[in-house]
Amino acid sequence: PDLNHGVMPETEGLQFEPNDPNVAALKMSSSFLNKGLVLFLEDEDGSGQQSGNPGFFLHNEPHNTAFLRGMCIETDSGGTLFCEGSCLRKVYVNTGCCSGAASAAELDIESRMVLTSRSDASKTYTYDRRNVNSDCAWTNERFEFVVPDDDYDVSFVDPDTGDDVYHSTIVSLGPAPACQGHVTSSSFTFVQPPPGLFPLYQRFDVSHAAAQSGGVLGNSVGYFDLNDWIRYRDVYFGEAGDTVAIRIRYAKGNSGGTLQVRRGDHNGEVIASFAPPSTGSFEVFAEEYFSIDVPLQGLHQITFVATGISHGLMTLNWWELAPPTDPPTMGPTRSPSVSPTGSPSQSPTTAAPTTANPTSPPTTANPT
Repeated sequence: PDLNHGVMPETEGLQFEPNDPNVAALKMSSSFLNKGLVLFLEDEDGSGQQSGNPGFFLHNEPHNTAFLRGMCIETDSGGTLFCEGSCLRKVYVNTGCCSGAASAAELDIESRMVLTSRSDASKTYTYDRRNVNSDCAWTNERFEFVVPDDDYDVSFVDPDTGDDVYHSTIVSLGPAPACQGHVTSSSFTFVQPPPGLFPLYQRFDVSHAAAQSGGVLGNSVGYFDLNDWIRYRDVYFGEAGDTVAIRIRYAKGNSGGTLQVRRGDHNGEVIASFAPPSTGSFEVFAEEYFSIDVPLQGLHQITFVATGISHGLMTLNWWELAPPTDPPTMGPTRSPSVSPTGSPSQSPTTAAPTTANPTSPPTTANPT
């Protein structure tokens, strides 16, 4: 078909009529390509072009072709490549770097991403952020790219100075292609910061929240109901074995429910779970200590998710990573808080950045 006009949404399952001379090749004019649309189509059975072999159509742009040397040919349309016999996948990397800017023009935290093939170090490319996606009040760096199956090293640099920059990241993958052998989230290894750049066992309170959905942010996170979540970025686990548990200060006036701790966003891997006992009131706080089931090291984004109870899982005051030592015993203490007496309907919102912890080292550059 000729895809020359309008906007084609992200889709899958398109079929070409077999043996039809009118669709001997996928044709795409420059007028379509110049609209800034992102072309990435898998031809599962080879019916979309003349060779009859499976492969992928994509834009002939440097950020797409850096890792596809010798794998693609240019189609008759000129701006389109067909990569025969390759198995490609779309990848998104979100750093969660936020400035609180009202627009992209005001963004004061920016970096470039350097991607390098582990099997061939000559294959490397430096990506500008593909777009800036708004997460309510904050602005987030996001990078998009298409790569074949391989293992990759990922790092970030300051575009002005070239200095190393370190981010906690969330890797999202496009739909798995029909072809066999494609990248997964484990295909990417992120360069980790040197010891001492990020604080180990830092205490995180409401002021450190990077994003949330549901819940009420005051001195504590209250109204933390079913499927509500709150995310924190730049959580440093240190070296292997440094962090084995989480210490938390919370209040709970009911029973039931489980707090899930997930790596990355609210759909990420569960690394720990905690069934909070009642403290007797949503204004009586206590400290608890629970183990991490999936050992981590380095820098991550971490999300707390409320599960297993309709209303009022807990009121969260603060939390911190903990070393492999015996936890202290802390009795309940009364403290002003937000009491979850209802479940307000909330769309995802994001806390504004803060300087409440002035002793924390900087998190966006390598101090050299």
